[in-house]
Amino acid sequence: MSTEPLLKILLISDSKPGHVSQSFGLINVIERIRPVEVTELVVSLRLKILRLLLRYMINRDSQWRSFLIEKSYGFEIKDSSGFHLIVSTGGDTSFANAVLAKEWGVPNFYLGSLRALKPELFSRIFTLDAVLDERGEMVPNNVLMPLLPSKGLSERDSQEAARLRESGAGNLIFTLVLGGDGVGYRYTDADWKNLADAMTFYSANNSARWLIITSRRSGTKVEEVLKNSLQSEYILESTYYSDSPQSNKVTCYAKASDLTFCSEDSMTMLNEALLAGARVIAISPEKVKSPHRYESKIHRLSQNKFIQRCSINSLKALQPKNLDTLVQPDLEEWNERFLDAVRRAITKLTYTDSTGCD
Repeated sequence: MSTEPLLKILLISDSKPGHVSQSFGLINVIERIRPVEVTELVVSLRLKILRLLLRYMINRDSQWRSFLIEKSYGFEIKDSSGFHLIVSTGGDTSFANAVLAKEWGVPNFYLGSLRALKPELFSRIFTLDAVLDERGEMVPNNVLMPLLPSKGLSERDSQEAARLRESGAGNLIFTLVLGGDGVGYRYTDADWKNLADAMTFYSANNSARWLIITSRRSGTKVEEVLKNSLQSEYILESTYYSDSPQSNKVTCYAKASDLTFCSEDSMTMLNEALLAGARVIAISPEKVKSPHRYESKIHRLSQNKFIQRCSINSLKALQPKNLDTLVQPDLEEWNERFLDAVRRAITKLTYTDSTGCD
């Protein structure tokens, strides 16, 4: 049993499964260092038109920042309830994270893009790419990660993955993890048709059975295409966002599969699949014009042979038997490197006397 004092964490959540998974992934690592107690505050930035004003006021440390936060999120800022640390992921949580930390005088961890917020508003910023200051140097509170953290597989998920493997025995099991329009990726009806055709081709020619999961950006159109185009015997299980919006089975499905096809537009889902130990094919539509920073992240994953990139139009030409060159991530090395980075971050934090932490 750890002799370290209990760390009371406020998790600010936007309810997006991928973001929640990242936050819990970080918290799980913290829990390996010291015991934690987590309270989740679910928020929704209901007045998104005020983002520019929020950013301006928070960066300038305006006395109006708390008032704007309360109006934008629809909650009242009260006392800190003795929280020792704030954790959140995603741009919609960043404003609340920064202001609550300032009001309460507690450290805060943030995972995601700053979107022009000042780096010094956060005790630690966890990113895939370096956050640079005006001199082009990495800011001292930036923690670089090779992969995004994930809450990982629960015992229930592991049991479910084993059940899926057993039910698909005698066949290859392929997983489709689908995002949608975003970060410069634009899908057309032709892309969706070509995707369904390729999935049918794999099933007919490689005895493949599919695990399918869609996300909030996928939309009902592609879900209908998949439902109407794929024969029922080709589908081992499906989790469509329109039917189960709060269900996140990415890691479970990826763990159960021989090969995972994940749309390139979702860095979160790509990382969740990789951290499940999956071999990943990153698929993309014909129309792609992503920002340079995003493309560099995808290129780095490909260069390190964590993923193999393939356009949807070229899927039929891909031969699963030739994919042995795909590297499965060294999860032990990744976990140890991340644990060490988080341990150093926790050690260097300064807590107020009211927290009762050393």
